[in-house]
Order: sequence, then C-alpha cells, then structure tokens
Amino acid sequence: MEYERNGIKVQILDVPAMVCPNCGRRSFLPGVTDKIIVAVDEMLAAAECARQQVPDFERYLVLMTTPPPQMAEQQTGYKVE
Repeated sequence: MEYERNGIKVQILDVPAMVCPNCGRRSFLPGVTDKIIVAVDEMLAAAECARQQVPDFERYLVLMTTPPPQMAEQQTGYKVE
C-alpha cells in the first residue's frame, strides 16, 4: 500500500490480510485499517517536519514490521498472506 501527501510517499508492506478462498479478495484483520491510517498520518507529519528542518535531504526511510503470517493466523484463525 502506498500513500502520498504533499509529495511525500509512505509505503506499508507486509500487512496481514484475510483472503477469501472463493474470489481472492483481501480484507484486513479487525482494527488494522485504523492503525494503518494513524501510522501513515504520523509518518507523513514527521517527514513534513523533517523536510522543513532539513530541506536538503530528499529521501527518508521508515521501516515498520508486522507479525509473521503464521502468528497472525494463529491469533485469528484466518489464512493470512
């Protein structure tokens, strides 16, 4: 997933999702969407602040990790990809 605001991009990778066995549609685990929105807003705000303080830097990298799919599957009972 990629989000952009004011020329700043944030990518969120490896987000656990439930996958429908019939159609392949992906749905996020309960509560994950709200957490993603909060995290993205915070990362974008931090990047905007950093850009104002040090405008010479063109790239910032923020890495977030998620629990391994096996752990998410055990916690929810849903297949996670």
